[in-house]
Amino acid sequence: HLQPITTEIWDEQFEKWKQHMAQNNGKMGLEKGTLLERWVKRQKQEYAKLQSAKSSVQLTASRLARLNAVGFVFDNRRRAYSGEMRSRVTFDQRIEQLVEYKAIHGHVKVPKSYTKDGLAPWTCIQRQHYRKYMEGEPSCMNQEKIQKLTEVGFVFQAGKRIDREKIEKKTWDERFEELLEFRLQHGHARVPQSKLGLGSWVSQQRKYHKKLKDGQKAPLTAGQILKLQGVDFVFNVSQHRNGGK
Repeated sequence: HLQPITTEIWDEQFEKWKQHMAQNNGKMGLEKGTLLERWVKRQKQEYAKLQSAKSSVQLTASRLARLNAVGFVFDNRRRAYSGEMRSRVTFDQRIEQLVEYKAIHGHVKVPKSYTKDGLAPWTCIQRQHYRKYMEGEPSCMNQEKIQKLTEVGFVFQAGKRIDREKIEKKTWDERFEELLEFRLQHGHARVPQSKLGLGSWVSQQRKYHKKLKDGQKAPLTAGQILKLQGVDFVFNVSQHRNGGK
């Protein structure tokens, strides 16, 4: 029977692991038998418990969030698989896709029903970033991108905003099922904020996860985090974006 790890030891080893990874360019390479190596192995064992629908007293939601935030690899096989699945599409490649779409359809107002290449959700995300950029909020939009989008006739403000009070309230599991459907359709779980209901829910999960990472309380359990990780949910959008470039 494994003995519980105290909060003090856990935090100490967590910091040592971060330092080790930073010094070794993200490569594990731990010496066997050391306290840090045993700690890393323990986290993976506790993670496996959660995957088997067992409870884990050691791997709390807060600890899971902290490990997840710094890219801790719980399952090397899954990391290799998901790495193959995540082929990045650059901004310029998206522009090329828009040009191709325009050549066929005569415009670049890509409808949400258009499922090819994930172009529809991408256009929604560009509108969202454009709105933030124009309002002076943090955004990955810039003048160069605006110029390129303008040149292909991109519509930055499409449709009318819908009253958020009219959004149907659903349970966590119901929203998660929607996320699964979205991922099945688009090949990823990066839901644009413009997608009513689900977009807001996704944003809320990121906020809850950040609170847990920062040691605050939030209504997000370790089991729910595990479910989100299972569908390659992006908890930190800016970190994900920077890592892909």
